[in-house]
Amino acid sequence: MPETTTFVTPETADYLWLGVAVIALIMGLLIASYFTRASSLRSDLEMLDRLENDTD
Repeated sequence: MPETTTFVTPETADYLWLGVAVIALIMGLLIASYFTRASSLRSDLEMLDRLENDTD
């Protein structure tokens, strides 16, 4: 009769939490980038308004 082997599920919870942390870091950097870009866009729009008003 052939031997039966039991499959043992490996413990991968540490890798799950590492993946969650990496995704959270990437999302945080993306949100920070959006805020930085929005701030830069606002200052650019203010500059364009000032230049437009100066030429009138």
